[in-house]
Amino acid sequence: MSDPVELPPELVALHDACGRILQKLKGGMDPSGTPAGPYGDHEPFDIVESDILSIQLQRLQDGVNRLVSAVEELGEAMEAGEYDNATVYSVMGRVEAHVEILHADYIEVAAWRVCGEDLVARDLMTAIYRHTLKEIRMWLEEAIAALADPISAMAKRGVDLTEQFEALEWATEPEPRNVEIPLTLKLTGAPELSDLTAWMERQVRRQRTRVKRQEREQIRRDGDLARNTGCLYGALFGWLLGSWGNDD
Repeated sequence: MSDPVELPPELVALHDACGRILQKLKGGMDPSGTPAGPYGDHEPFDIVESDILSIQLQRLQDGVNRLVSAVEELGEAMEAGEYDNATVYSVMGRVEAHVEILHADYIEVAAWRVCGEDLVARDLMTAIYRHTLKEIRMWLEEAIAALADPISAMAKRGVDLTEQFEALEWATEPEPRNVEIPLTLKLTGAPELSDLTAWMERQVRRQRTRVKRQEREQIRRDGDLARNTGCLYGALFGWLLGSWGNDD
């Protein structure tokens, strides 16, 4: 590690906020990577009939969009030099809230009580959340490391420290230069998304086939019922006529 650099208070606040969020993420996972939480508090349900996958995927997308927007807001403020401790605490508070929601949804999905092929969909949906949370965790770790040791962080990015060192001292120049350390939050689509999409498409095809089969079976049963009822009425009517004839 290089010699320590004295950071402005707002960057110290950012470092601390990232550390707090990271600890919460790590605290919600056991060493095996399985979410810690109750598993038996949910009633069993059918994933296809409930349409819960579409709902959950949209919820995940909305949560990610809100998180990215908050991070971008802080980045724009820092780039414009219009930020202070209050701004950092406010924005990072929203970042923390969005991350907590994503993590809570992850635990909820992993606790779905399903069976059969629905277990495949549940595990894929859980893996998609795990992928997103892992990327958030890696971003937080990178940000913490960069803020704790900016010189080493710049060296890893190929920055010429000889030219930039004076700017990192935050000296009392009339117009001190700034050194930018990119800390971009990049969230990618989980590889399990394609598998989940394929699973959903298979279930839709099977559902359609099942419905058509049920419709054909219902039509057959209705026809059999109509024929059987006609025979019954004919038998009763014939019996009545026959009885009449015998009485005469």
